[in-house]
Amino acid sequence: MKGYLNKLLLIATLLLSWYLTTMAAEPVQITWLHRVHTAEVEWANEIIALFEKEHPHIKVNLTTTSTGVNYQEKVAVLSAAGTPPDVFTGYADKLGFIIRGFARDITEFVERDRDELQLDAYFPGVLDASIRNGKRYGLPISITTQLLFYNKDMLMTHGLAVLPTDWDETTWTWDRLLEYSQRLTVRTPDGKFSQLAITQANTVSLPDLTWTFGGDWFEPEAYVNGFADRVTLTRPENIAAFKAMFHLYANYAAAGPTKGIPAWPGFPQGRVAMDWVGNWRMGTILEAQGSGTLSFSLAIAPPPLVATRDNTRYTTPLYMSSATKHPEEAWEFIKFVASHESQRLWVEKTRLLPARRTLAQNYIQGLTTVFDMTPNQIQTAIMGSIAHSRLSIEETVFDIPLEINRRTKDWLNPIITGAVPVETGLANLENSLNVYAKELKERMGF
Repeated sequence: MKGYLNKLLLIATLLLSWYLTTMAAEPVQITWLHRVHTAEVEWANEIIALFEKEHPHIKVNLTTTSTGVNYQEKVAVLSAAGTPPDVFTGYADKLGFIIRGFARDITEFVERDRDELQLDAYFPGVLDASIRNGKRYGLPISITTQLLFYNKDMLMTHGLAVLPTDWDETTWTWDRLLEYSQRLTVRTPDGKFSQLAITQANTVSLPDLTWTFGGDWFEPEAYVNGFADRVTLTRPENIAAFKAMFHLYANYAAAGPTKGIPAWPGFPQGRVAMDWVGNWRMGTILEAQGSGTLSFSLAIAPPPLVATRDNTRYTTPLYMSSATKHPEEAWEFIKFVASHESQRLWVEKTRLLPARRTLAQNYIQGLTTVFDMTPNQIQTAIMGSIAHSRLSIEETVFDIPLEINRRTKDWLNPIITGAVPVETGLANLENSLNVYAKELKERMGF
């Protein structure tokens, strides 16, 4: 009987040992939320495969969703359901992810692995985007500045000189933009537009144009404390900027009153001469070139100068969820995705600007097949856009930029189409946003 019990005990011990070994061999499962962009998803899947090969004890499950307000809502819904992503890429409500508590403070991880992270390899100021009250919440993989893309062939056909690449050059002004626009806008004998000068003066829900005219939507303190006590849309500089935009849109742009030519695909089809937008446009440009839709010589330039050439710099960070049950594994993955090699693959797959300045030449070299420009010209244009960039308002001012974006059709579009006078429209918008800011402050307990 004793021998039988010993055998049972031995079998039980072996089974327990096997079970514990098997359980230890099972990889830890973490999830990564990213946006739905074809090239980026291809990159993400390749990164996951490389990471899992080096870290067989960690399994990464990719989840994708659309960007904008939908992305913020996806993070909130998953978190409320008790299934938050362990790691999520920061899109849209970046400061909101921190203030609302979705993103975990990763300061201790960063300080622990500072040498491995090579923080000095990033572009100046880029790492500041994910710092709140002295604590770090994210590591960037990419940045997006604003540029003026243009059709070199169309300018030459109309006897116009190509645009400068130097952001400190002072002859490419708003007045000169209007001169070019008059020459580049063409109507048929029956009065219909057959060609337009420009798509838009950047994205209307960004303050870039008002910065160009020396204005701003918020007071300086808002960018310091992260909350706008007062919105300042009715500054004289802002009114001047929107009046200039309205004039441009009424006569020469695809934006504003309908002219029969869409901003996109009008530009790659060769029906619009200039496209003032973020360099995220690279994805659709590459698709157009690959399909043969875009068949003209393409170049980039700084936006026109008025008071400044300040432009929005978006940062794309990786956040760790504050609710993750696997912080060490999530951190290993974040480090891997933010690494030099992962960002090199990012550049190859997406042609988007990396956060690491040490990869600038890789990025610029890749653009030599896209633009009809020398490498030095491309470098001057790209580096100038970074040097003249500012942190995006969604990274520095809580929630209100998202509200502006949500209500663009209601508030800003009527101004640029002429449905509402500029002064009236900006005053109404300012009043509405100040009421919203007050309620937001009370609701959040600021």
